[in-house]
Amino acid sequence: MAPSPFKKHYILPLICGFLALIPPLIYVFCVQINAVNFPFLDEWTLVDFYLKLTSGSVSLEDILAFHNEHRIVSLWLIFLMVSTISTGWYSKTLMLISCAIAIASFMLLILLSWQQLQSLRSESTAFAKQLNLFSLSILATSCLLFCPSQYENWLWGFQVPWFLINFTLIGAVVSLYFFARNQRIYCFLAAMILCFLASFSLAQGLFLWVVCLPMLFPKEQTKKNKIVFPIVWIGTAAVTFLLYFNFYARLNDSQGLDRFTGKPSASLDFFFNIIGNAFGRGGLSSFVLGLIIAFSFLGLVGICYKQSAKVWHEALPWVSIGLFPIMFAAITTLGRMGFGSSAAVASRYSTVTLLLPICIVQLLRILLSQNQKPLQATKRLMVACVLSGFILSSLMSGYETGLLEARQILHVRSQGQACLALYRYIESEVAHQCVIDNNFPVPSFPLEVMQNLHDQDLFMLSPASLTVVDQPITGELEAIRVDRDDAQMAIIIEGWVFADENSGIVLLSADNGESFFSLANIRVRRGDIAKAHSSRYLNTGWQATVLMSEIPNNAETITAYFYDLEQYGVSKFGQAELPQIDPKEVSIST
Repeated sequence: MAPSPFKKHYILPLICGFLALIPPLIYVFCVQINAVNFPFLDEWTLVDFYLKLTSGSVSLEDILAFHNEHRIVSLWLIFLMVSTISTGWYSKTLMLISCAIAIASFMLLILLSWQQLQSLRSESTAFAKQLNLFSLSILATSCLLFCPSQYENWLWGFQVPWFLINFTLIGAVVSLYFFARNQRIYCFLAAMILCFLASFSLAQGLFLWVVCLPMLFPKEQTKKNKIVFPIVWIGTAAVTFLLYFNFYARLNDSQGLDRFTGKPSASLDFFFNIIGNAFGRGGLSSFVLGLIIAFSFLGLVGICYKQSAKVWHEALPWVSIGLFPIMFAAITTLGRMGFGSSAAVASRYSTVTLLLPICIVQLLRILLSQNQKPLQATKRLMVACVLSGFILSSLMSGYETGLLEARQILHVRSQGQACLALYRYIESEVAHQCVIDNNFPVPSFPLEVMQNLHDQDLFMLSPASLTVVDQPITGELEAIRVDRDDAQMAIIIEGWVFADENSGIVLLSADNGESFFSLANIRVRRGDIAKAHSSRYLNTGWQATVLMSEIPNNAETITAYFYDLEQYGVSKFGQAELPQIDPKEVSIST
């Protein structure tokens, strides 16, 4: 018996629906294995609010205060909410909240696409085609929205507002879409509330009032509605702007506009690099991809505008969403050009700029779902295939690079955490540089903050006297080698180590001294260790390269310790004799 048409229609949607679950699961998994629950960079400046929160002395002034050039009221409110269900520092909790917000944004995008599918639905044959296009577009949207190129925001609790901005943008657009369909005033009010919330999440949240404005001017709209509601919208936006900029003081230099107008070629390069770096590619490819994405979006908007009023109505939400990353890139170019071209390819911008290829995918869905003449359909299909090829190749690169960089963040922040926790036990110059490289540019500030947290019993500092604990650690200091090709006679120290439960890093000391002269991350692939013990111990190797001048004088042996990042315990697991510096001697094994 042949399968029914109904079942045929749902084969591809079911496959796409299953595959669309994979990217958000990758996001959750990435946070679970790479998150470090420890303050990083700007998070140290939030500790003062955190201390007030724990003591119950938070005021309205604290909540409305500027952080750099942003009013991050939403982040403070999330802090208040989390404090009722969690104790200790909230970094990982905030990362998971960001994940939940991103998933909620995805659900809103599915809702919008589904409503458009119902609106464009006609005869059964057309519906089958539209359903397949809907399914493919949702799969593509999932892959784009959860692309690991935004790893920096994924693994930094402080970046919750970036995800909240996306959610409020999509929520406001969906609300206005329903308002245009049913003229229910509560949809209009919901959109204004979401834009107001975005305005006090980050400064770029103010852009929502601008990019959502086209939603109030569909082709099929009464003259009265085209006047009344835009006036109310603009008036509310003006009040919001006045509230936001009350007592506002610009912290950065005021030469951004001069740079923007004085160097148009550099400005365009910066602008298109921001847009094209949505997939974390960097370099010339980001600029070229930025050109392709921006002009593809504008071209598709123009094509949709020439279609019927119904098609334009369905395209408007994606026009508004797509305008946001373009406006964001323009304002960021204005404010950040002075930091150099490398600032354009910051990973954190990807959370916003990934919305643009999502809009391209959805606009293509709308156009391809229309009944077309064969030649016209062929042309649009060819355009869709070319654009899909560019996006797919970049997306694959974004996944590979992003996941590798996410793992690197784990190592960097783990080392920064260890350097701060053991600051007094690490050679001063090594500790100072370690904090600068891995956590905060001024070591004295996080050290002072950590002491304040410790005084409130909110953070455990390393003990006044460091003792080696008896912990089940499996590892070995395998070799100490002299690099004869290095003019300064570098010493390479390597081995492997793992603990069954907790993560950690390796500390090295001379003899059995009470201070450490080097730290090493545990991340080298060791197939032999995985084969001998378990496959989960594949990345258990470590290696440290130090100069002979950095090792204390008269040292005879090197001792390796495992520092537990969760229990703050130090366990000795290996020791080897330090070779005499002889150009002919290149290695020694334990």
